[in-house]
Amino acid sequence: MSIQRLCCTATFTSMVASRGYMATQRFSTSTSGQKPSLGVAEDMPLHMYEMSNEAIITMAFKGDQSAVQERLTRIIMATDSISWDEADNIVQEMAKVNDQYLSLATLPYKVFIALATTAGIGSFPFVFHLGVADWFNKHYVTTDVPEPEDLETMLEVGSWTWNWMEPIMGQLSFFLLCLQFARAQMQNIGKAPFTRWVVNKRAMRLCAKYPKYNAEAVIAFARGNSTGLSRTAIDRTSLQ
Repeated sequence: MSIQRLCCTATFTSMVASRGYMATQRFSTSTSGQKPSLGVAEDMPLHMYEMSNEAIITMAFKGDQSAVQERLTRIIMATDSISWDEADNIVQEMAKVNDQYLSLATLPYKVFIALATTAGIGSFPFVFHLGVADWFNKHYVTTDVPEPEDLETMLEVGSWTWNWMEPIMGQLSFFLLCLQFARAQMQNIGKAPFTRWVVNKRAMRLCAKYPKYNAEAVIAFARGNSTGLSRTAIDRTSLQ
């Protein structure tokens, strides 16, 4: 048993030594390890279109949007027998088609962002400002007003207004919690929430618009960012 281990150790040592000798031709050695030589640094790709097909495919399937776009560009090149620049122009055109109704698709999000921001900021004067709280009480609550000496500070005003603000905020918080729970259960059973439905709808529309290209690559490009509605195309000509 010991002889076999010695043989394996000797074989492994010789392999490491031979590989180390070969590596010195491309890497500079130092006490802290091997560092790349100037030739290795000069050979490093600086743009996505300089990467190999294998690297592009690997990065694309990992969700890198630049690689997804480059993959589609090369598929268009092979399908239409055109240059990279011509294929990139088609990709930019596809991005414009894909984003054609983006402003309409994002309108509900913008509305809720405005409402949430307004409600969040507006809650402060409704709770702590005596004038606003007194006006709201007269028109919508009609509860008893404490004595003036009990409304001298913001915290005293807040303790008074909290009698009717707490049910409102508590109910809204519980409603949002229920919506979040419902969304999680929709994802558990494979049902698409609104955002994913919009993203998939845009992807299917773009795929139908360009049927001669690989459907999987077109759909992956159209979906862009799986977490939301972002612009899918990267203008790489400005980065050259």
